[in-house]
Amino acid sequence: MNPQKSIFLRSLQANRVCFFRNPILKPSPALQRRHYSQHNEHKTSFVEPYDVVIVGGGPAGCALASVLSSIKAFDGMRVALVDSGKLEDIKQWKPPLDSYLSRTLQITASNKVYLENHGLWSQCYADRMQPYDRAVVTDSLGGGVIDLAAFETVESVQSRSSVAYMIETKNFVSGMLKAIDCATGCVVTFERSRVVEINNNNSTSYISRLPIVSLSNNRKLQARLLVGADGASSYVRKCAGIGTYGSEYLQYGLVATLCLEQLNSTAYQRFLPTGPIAMLPFPGGFANLVWSLDSDHTQLLKSAPEGAFASLVNAAFRLSACEMQYLYNIVRDGASESAITAEADWRLEVFARNNPGISSPKLLPPTIAAITPKSRTSFPLRMRMVDSLIANRIALVGDAGHVMHPLAGQGLNMGLEDVQCLADVLKQAAVAGEDIGSVPVLMRYNKQRYVRNLAMQGIVDKTWHIFGSNSRPVVTARSLVMNGLDLFPTVKRFLVSSIINEEGASHEEQLLSACMMDQSNLVEELLKAPHSVKVNFKNGLGYTALHYAAQTGSIDCIKLLVAVQGVNPNIQDSMEKDTPLHKALIHCDSSETAMEIAKLLVGAGADPRIVNKKKQRPVDLTEPEEEDIRRLLLQATLAIAVRQEQAEMEMGDEDSYSSD
Repeated sequence: MNPQKSIFLRSLQANRVCFFRNPILKPSPALQRRHYSQHNEHKTSFVEPYDVVIVGGGPAGCALASVLSSIKAFDGMRVALVDSGKLEDIKQWKPPLDSYLSRTLQITASNKVYLENHGLWSQCYADRMQPYDRAVVTDSLGGGVIDLAAFETVESVQSRSSVAYMIETKNFVSGMLKAIDCATGCVVTFERSRVVEINNNNSTSYISRLPIVSLSNNRKLQARLLVGADGASSYVRKCAGIGTYGSEYLQYGLVATLCLEQLNSTAYQRFLPTGPIAMLPFPGGFANLVWSLDSDHTQLLKSAPEGAFASLVNAAFRLSACEMQYLYNIVRDGASESAITAEADWRLEVFARNNPGISSPKLLPPTIAAITPKSRTSFPLRMRMVDSLIANRIALVGDAGHVMHPLAGQGLNMGLEDVQCLADVLKQAAVAGEDIGSVPVLMRYNKQRYVRNLAMQGIVDKTWHIFGSNSRPVVTARSLVMNGLDLFPTVKRFLVSSIINEEGASHEEQLLSACMMDQSNLVEELLKAPHSVKVNFKNGLGYTALHYAAQTGSIDCIKLLVAVQGVNPNIQDSMEKDTPLHKALIHCDSSETAMEIAKLLVGAGADPRIVNKKKQRPVDLTEPEEEDIRRLLLQATLAIAVRQEQAEMEMGDEDSYSSD
């Protein structure tokens, strides 16, 4: 057994219980064996039995509680939602009429449909949501542009005209809490409640082995399943002994609410040398700003006068890196608000005169008139992934299980997909009469979500590193790809449909992502799974798993892939017409790795005679000192020629025999 599954929890934090839901429904006899009843045995030592205890009343925790409250299989069960915040105040939140909050969420169309189907989306203030149907992404160094529109998606998703929906975090959480109130009454909410201890003794009694969550008012909650939805610094995760890995981006996300000079329903993102800047639309001419910066620039811009800050944001979407650096310097030197604004506005006027062709809404966002006072705040950016989403009677959802860079806006969407999956697994277990906190049940959740979360983590992290490079070859290559998307409509449709696809990543897409991240253990798991995986599957760029494994230099992944019957190592990608053999010789960082991969690919039938878009054979991509690789490719070429000649001779003999 995995050691993590035998680790019991120690301590958490807690406050006092403030408000409760309706009285808990008494379970039917048919359900008593799979949820807590109210026998005296459970009431000893004032322990209150719950089927599910959710720690964390943020978007993921409240979404899970509201989804469970809407599932009929949970009628009669008991669910506790525990949070240290003032949940009742959030539920009763009355939004201001003249501004928007700076902490916002981007919800994909598929997640919005899921929430609608459970009757939850309608509980949020609809007039404070903003759908958007286009996203424009630009590169400040190379001039690359991607214009993604929802109407370019495949027919299966054409009925959903929006790529995503912007909503304030407080609006979302308030809606989920109101949905709980409208449901059957299975959820009990504990607000302003820190957990002071969670323990689990070694008693042989089934009841005694369940986690007990102690609150500071001496209330004790016993759970068949404890869910950690308590964010990136999850204490539930820490106490469960679940390890994490990842890295710090050494950047902060600076957020603010912007007031635009005109209405807007397009999202804009520009990659700057200092980090990406994004403007996300809200109703009434408002917008949300997310600007990734290092610590020095973050503090500099947070302390800049509000009028000057608005001019700097306008400049960041238009001016060159050199001009932005000049503006940063005058802010750092203590220039007045009027001086900063005048300098930025003058440079913007020059930009507009010199670039009349690109000053359109298709490429540039509306001009910012002002920012909402005191709306600027920041948070550190990091990548974190857990070793497992589950432990003994514990499951993690949302940021407790994964944290990523906000450049793709996928953080909460991954969390909502966790919620969907866990709720579905628990529903199936409840209907089947299974113990909802048992290892087999939780393993189903972990198996479905872990690989998908890891794949998305890898994609976002790779994107950040690619666009974070100022290397001229990298800048040129990424701009060529960005500008070339308009020449490949099918690729654009693939990218957009991937954003709004409600089914999530397929097994083939998971395989490609695992190879991209050099995760050979995940590749092995996918290839051995009972479901069939099309190993020659191509994504919108024409890449196969072998392309990504060769490009990454993953020898272990290639060994697994070439062992699959029917694998084709001669597929060419859509952009450069490279085979996996081309990719290996272009991208491998050492001759030894390139040689090993070339051996594996040639052994699997790779044809060294194939030329790419630049009319290059793999041998043309070798370095002068890589004689061993050239010899290998020459031998493979000769071997193929000999086999073809023998085949032609055999066919000639057959024709001669037939004529006789």
